[in-house]
Amino acid sequence: MTDLLVSKPLELPCGLTLPNRLVKAALAEELADRQNLPTTEQMERAYGALG
Repeated sequence: MTDLLVSKPLELPCGLTLPNRLVKAALAEELADRQNLPTTEQMERAYGALG
């Protein structure tokens, strides 16, 4: 079977390494405000739902 590129780590220019290429922006879950910053209320709601 051929190795998939999405399953291999990817190093970003900022130095952050993603373990795979399956990532999701915070805006997709409404975890950011209009300035693209997370708020305490939004994070509590999101992580509270996860248990």
